[in-house]
Amino acid sequence: MNEVIFDRKLLLKNRKRYSIKNSQYGFLYKHCADKLYEDITSLPQKYINILELQAYNKYLSQLFKTNNSHVKYITSNDDVICDEEYLAFKSDSFEMVISNLNLHFINHIPQFLNQVKQILKTNGMVIMSFFGEDNLPELAQAIYLSENELYDGISSRMIPTIDIKTAGQLFVKSGFRNVIADIDEISLEFEDVMKLLYSLKFMSLGNVLMSRSRKFFSKKLLEKTCENYKKFHCLENGNILATFKIITVIAQK
Repeated sequence: MNEVIFDRKLLLKNRKRYSIKNSQYGFLYKHCADKLYEDITSLPQKYINILELQAYNKYLSQLFKTNNSHVKYITSNDDVICDEEYLAFKSDSFEMVISNLNLHFINHIPQFLNQVKQILKTNGMVIMSFFGEDNLPELAQAIYLSENELYDGISSRMIPTIDIKTAGQLFVKSGFRNVIADIDEISLEFEDVMKLLYSLKFMSLGNVLMSRSRKFFSKKLLEKTCENYKKFHCLENGNILATFKIITVIAQK
């Protein structure tokens, strides 16, 4: 029996709750959407029937609709309401399936990819971006050190991620062809650790692990985390650095 890693109900609840913050905190999704769009438009074939899974906002769909009047673009959380773990579409429905910063929250990735393959037409394309191995290493280190100092142990706070090689293999094992995977490192500056944490919260990137501690992130732990973060990752201008590792995979049915 496959282990359920993520609390999908909480994830979807957070996405709905913080949707009002999209315009202010959608910078990471926008960056990845721009890359996805660039990759897609560089392909020799033009795609008409496109499905975007669990779109964080309408930015990517607007890119397509503004520049490609022929495209029939559907988002699974707007035009059709469904959880991306259970794709309620007929077989051979779409020429392309897009997922922008979602795959890292899927519980059973092989089953999910099989569903994506089933709803794609023959020779259809899938393109997905998601957080990869060693994402937010500065934050992970600060929390790890702080919990060890205060409680002599650690709890589940950072989501598990995969490396680029494993990512490509998952698509190959699911029967996709012409798999291409690359990784993008995005380093961002924040005024302080709290600004980073608030940004993650309002991007719906908070802790939704089933194994997460039900206790609140205590003031003591928060202060120690901020202290350790600044100790090891403070820049000369006083800001702190946060590094996102984002894998993009494009493949063909």
